[in-house]
Amino acid sequence: MESYLTNRYQKVLLNNNYANYNSSKWAILKCGVPQGSILGPLLFLIYINDLPSIINKNNNIILFADDTSFIFTDDNREDLLLHANSFLKDINSWLDNNVLNLNFNKTYFMEFKTKKHHQHNMPIHFNQNYISDASETKFLGLIIDETLSWSQHILQLTKRMSTMCFALRCVKYSLSKPTLKLIYFAHVHSNHELWNNFLGLLSKC
Repeated sequence: MESYLTNRYQKVLLNNNYANYNSSKWAILKCGVPQGSILGPLLFLIYINDLPSIINKNNNIILFADDTSFIFTDDNREDLLLHANSFLKDINSWLDNNVLNLNFNKTYFMEFKTKKHHQHNMPIHFNQNYISDASETKFLGLIIDETLSWSQHILQLTKRMSTMCFALRCVKYSLSKPTLKLIYFAHVHSNHELWNNFLGLLSKC
């Protein structure tokens, strides 16, 4: 473990070709692990092991590898906004203590509401850095929208299956039956199973 984490160096190359390129000097890495490494995900989970400890009973956290989501609930919208901004301050403090940074360009929030709910501004920010709102997001293969209508998820899934069915019709006379079966199970049947799992999820809601 020590040899895995120590004595690693890194430099940056610009215009990387053998004829003309610029590079920085080699510098020792004081934190982090090699990207794409086998132990990287495990060490990351160990590193953020205490993150859920800053969550109170009114919040929920969902951790999946390096994808982290927080869920806030409150009966009053103004209290929800104060709650979210207070938590954002706490999470930034935790990140600072653990030599991490929140990428505000890749962080956004989504307010779940009914279809008749009027749009209101939710200024969630920290040190003049505002988090953008989103009407839908892709989470673990599901496209979740703010009204939980699932319309975008159904649309994307039907488009994907329609495209693959068209591709199969185009090549069915030029490929062997075993090859067509491989393509079907890889690109059509897998989406069909995803569709069935999605319907099962809806039935439980």
